[in-house]
Amino acid sequence: MPARSPNYMNDKREHIVSATISCLEKLGLSQTSMTDVCSEAKISRGALYVHFTSKDELLEAVIKRLGDESFSHISFESVNLFTNSIETHLRFMMEPSRRAMVHVEADLLSASRMSDRLSVELSEAISQRLNRLKTGLKKLGNTGCFNDGVDAVVAAHAIDAFLIGSVQGSMNASPTRLRLKALRLIFTTIFRNSALHNAK
Repeated sequence: MPARSPNYMNDKREHIVSATISCLEKLGLSQTSMTDVCSEAKISRGALYVHFTSKDELLEAVIKRLGDESFSHISFESVNLFTNSIETHLRFMMEPSRRAMVHVEADLLSASRMSDRLSVELSEAISQRLNRLKTGLKKLGNTGCFNDGVDAVVAAHAIDAFLIGSVQGSMNASPTRLRLKALRLIFTTIFRNSALHNAK
């Protein structure tokens, strides 16, 4: 059998990760087996083990994927684009169709407490997400749009903590409009009125 190209192997690996996420959404972490992943990905067990030798290794790849995607669509080109993209992100997180993914993220957090490898991967994913936010806000801050005394790192932590809390609380009855109002209150603390006025 001829050697597969690196692109083919990477595409196959990403396909398996996508299939795993689908299984986790449908079945939950504890009920998802390697056999379920094979069935979802429509591959043999042997083909799966070419890419992932254990369930933990597969979950590491899932965490990395989620970390890579987190905040990747947020724009830091202007206050307008930033606040709009963060609000869009919040609306997306609050959609009922995303509730299964909230459970997946909670399952991965629990699993990381019992696996050093998963704990390291999760810590790296969280750091990557937060650093993306810090770097972008520092760029915005350099344009003079921050209120006096506002630090980009503290602002990044405040926004990140609010969004995480919104995800964890997305199962309750708190309407999205109230969460958007709370997010906009954070924005008024960070950005000058003139910057927010221009963002409307």
